[in-house]
Amino acid sequence: MIAGRSAPMLLVSLVAWLSASPAHAGLSKAALDEVRVDQHVGEILPPQSVVTDIDSGPTTLGKELGGQPALAVFDDYTCQTSCGVALEALLHRLSGFSPRDYRIVVMSLDPKDGVKEARDFAQEHVTVPAQRASVRFTTEDEATTHSLTDTAGLRYTYDAEHDQFAHPTVALLLDAKGTIRRYLDPFQAQPLDMRLALTEAQGDKASIVNRIFLTCYAWNAATGTYTPLIGRILMAFCFLTVGLLAGGILFLLRLERRRTARQELLS
Repeated sequence: MIAGRSAPMLLVSLVAWLSASPAHAGLSKAALDEVRVDQHVGEILPPQSVVTDIDSGPTTLGKELGGQPALAVFDDYTCQTSCGVALEALLHRLSGFSPRDYRIVVMSLDPKDGVKEARDFAQEHVTVPAQRASVRFTTEDEATTHSLTDTAGLRYTYDAEHDQFAHPTVALLLDAKGTIRRYLDPFQAQPLDMRLALTEAQGDKASIVNRIFLTCYAWNAATGTYTPLIGRILMAFCFLTVGLLAGGILFLLRLERRRTARQELLS
């Protein structure tokens, strides 16, 4: 387990939230200081957690994940600030991917949110039908929400005056077993970061090309993105160049041997 605060993700969420709510949303500075992400990489979101899928009814988180890499998001379905925008940003980063390559599970922070609120949120923020098939929206009771967010390391607080939650904006990268692998910033991450993250979560099931590509990048927990390893990239290009040259030389040698063999036969 690795613990740490993700400043960029926290900042995006709080700035959007504070700017949209009067009087600092009725929360003290001490309360806001508690809003953060403690990164619990290596923890497993309890697959037996009972959730209610807005399309199929009561089920478990494990079934929602479907035994494949997924992105888990915790949102307030009646949020008036960053929740919907963050989900749209995440989907935009995945717009060039086949819906079969990923799954997103959106879970509720507010136990008062029911299926209707979740459906309204889904309809407003997921407008591409193909993507909607890859996004699962669920509601949970308060105990389940606390269990899941505690495991994920999400620290948030409730503003009763305005019925809003101050919370970090983050997407959890999960592998097929529900193990937390990375914490991604929906606003900072780019399509390349998403491809690398999904490749990492797929493990041995990822294509050899994607796995080789992944070795040229390092994860930056402070920004929630991947950073290129220039040395490895240059080394990869060197190996590629050497390989192409060697292949070209072998090809030319074979041509020369065939030409010589033909001349000997003709003579």
